[in-house]
Amino acid sequence: ARLDMAVEEDEKPGLSSPCGEYGLGPKDACIFMEWFGDFEGPFDRNFYDRTLPSILQNYGSNICLEYKHFHLSFFLNSQKAGEASECAKSQGRFWDYHAILFERQVEWKSDSGVSVEEAVSFFKQYAQQLGLNSSLFGDCLDSGTRASRLEMDYQEGANRGVQAVPTFFINDSQVVGAQPYFVFEEVINTELENCPP
Repeated sequence: ARLDMAVEEDEKPGLSSPCGEYGLGPKDACIFMEWFGDFEGPFDRNFYDRTLPSILQNYGSNICLEYKHFHLSFFLNSQKAGEASECAKSQGRFWDYHAILFERQVEWKSDSGVSVEEAVSFFKQYAQQLGLNSSLFGDCLDSGTRASRLEMDYQEGANRGVQAVPTFFINDSQVVGAQPYFVFEEVINTELENCPP
């Protein structure tokens, strides 16, 4: 299921907003939820499939969700997956590409026996299916110019104590792992009590 919310993807690089450069949700949201994840991670996929839709349905008007890359080296294809999402971001389609990477993860993940080269071919197909400029996307992905964004996110996560994916920061509260919905519900409800009326 696609993430059916207002997406703020037209921010100019380098400018920040209350919802962040990668924000999904209203800019005036009182809850800032950061997701440090890996596109190849099975627990990230579980969160995307099972928990995120309920969070967005029940709290979407109060939450700004921001995705940050935390690539784990044993997921062999996730580095290029993250770079591909960044290339889609440069064409204003980060969250659509984010969705397709999780929804079709079984096609491109390394433990399905897919090489990095084969995964890159899938990533280019997905861009085409989303109607992105294939030439720009391919040049972006092949050049590796977006790797620095992944490294920046990874370093931020490491500095904040992230050791596993997914890890979430909901305002000042940390949630580690693809916890059941009620865990997020409890944290979010507590944070909502501190929101202005």
